[in-house]
Amino acid sequence: MKFGYLTFLVLFLLFGIESLSSPKLNEKYEYYNIYGDRAGKLREEMDKKSSARSGGQTYDAHTEWYVSWNFKYKKANNFYKITSITTDIDIDYYMPRWKNSYRGSAELRQRWDKYMRALAEHERGHKDLGVKAAREIESKIFRIKPQKSSNQLEKNANDLCQSIIAKYNQLEVDYDFRTKHGETQGAVFE
Repeated sequence: MKFGYLTFLVLFLLFGIESLSSPKLNEKYEYYNIYGDRAGKLREEMDKKSSARSGGQTYDAHTEWYVSWNFKYKKANNFYKITSITTDIDIDYYMPRWKNSYRGSAELRQRWDKYMRALAEHERGHKDLGVKAAREIESKIFRIKPQKSSNQLEKNANDLCQSIIAKYNQLEVDYDFRTKHGETQGAVFE
């Protein structure tokens, strides 16, 4: 183990290996309350109260992620080079919460619990795409060639980060299409 540590230290000192960090994850849950003692009433409440709407459709839940980045650079031999990067990911989940579940039958509560597990699994898939976007930013930022101008380096870095975000936004659309917004994962309540 000492050899591995020493090897890393020597490589770092000799070649200036860039500073990597792990994405910092901030998760927030927001719930909208629904009430009912029958499946039909719960469905009606979700359709009415959910704020997850897109393309004329209403969805029971929604996850939004926002990746922010901060990189540092230094000048050496008249060129600016990125030396470190940090990313933060804010993840906001919007989910239904059955407030008076005690009024439902045991079978309905069991059905609801199964549905909520599947819905949460689907929404975690959205979160995972945000985390992957942040990790890709952290891994690819160091591939940017050193620049004579700090402004050009910053522009190149921000352009790269924005292109990665756009890529993962499209992957989210594909994910929802592939899973039919969670239906193929069991996130269906009727």
